Amino acid sequence: MKKNFNQSSHGANRLMHSFIRRISLVPFGHSVALVILPTIFLITSLILRFDAGPSWIWSNLDPDYWYLFDSLNLVNLNWPQHINHPGTTVQFIGAIMIKLLFPLTSAEQINQIVLAHPEYYLMLFSRVLISLNVAALVFIGIAGYLTFKDVIGALLLQMGPFLSQLTFKHSLHVSPEPLLVTTMIVLGGVIILALRPGQLKNHCNAYTLTFAIIAGFGMATKITSVGLYLIPIF
Repeated sequence: MKKNFNQSSHGANRLMHSFIRRISLVPFGHSVALVILPTIFLITSLILRFDAGPSWIWSNLDPDYWYLFDSLNLVNLNWPQHINHPGTTVQFIGAIMIKLLFPLTSAEQINQIVLAHPEYYLMLFSRVLISLNVAALVFIGIAGYLTFKDVIGALLLQMGPFLSQLTFKHSLHVSPEPLLVTTMIVLGGVIILALRPGQLKNHCNAYTLTFAIIAGFGMATKITSVGLYLIPIF
């Protein structure tokens, strides 16, 4: 089992290096085209998040504050209290963000700073989650271009989040949903890359490991998303 895992890890590393090398070969004009929709997504999300108002408003309250408090719980080396989703990945990202902002500050002082201005840190938290979605959109665009050799096809793949108002609504919250959007976009990108001739045959273990990591991340984010990870089977 250990040997198979090492082979899978080595294969995943080779896939990553091959992906990065191929990115460097994308023509400049096509590279610019592939960041247009992610940029529009970023600008639109930031505008809508600002327009939505503070998180203490009733329509914005659930579950943003829960995740801010549980991120602080992790900073204080305590267990999260809100584990319904379970939302583990969101809590850890929040805790890492807060700790990076105050690397040398004690947990007690961090509590006082964050709780004195919770809306400011919720806004930062939201922007981190939005940025992850922007990065995922760039990834699936590149994956589509490398697979189909066509800019239009890649742009169509990047249109996913724009097809539903609910996607924008949920992507603005500090909650599991923005990370589920990220997870599914990345999963889609990996599936697109696997469509290239010989990929699954030559890198079966690497793709299996990659799919498993993505599925595990998604289920740790929100367990009810488990059905979505059957997509690679079909």
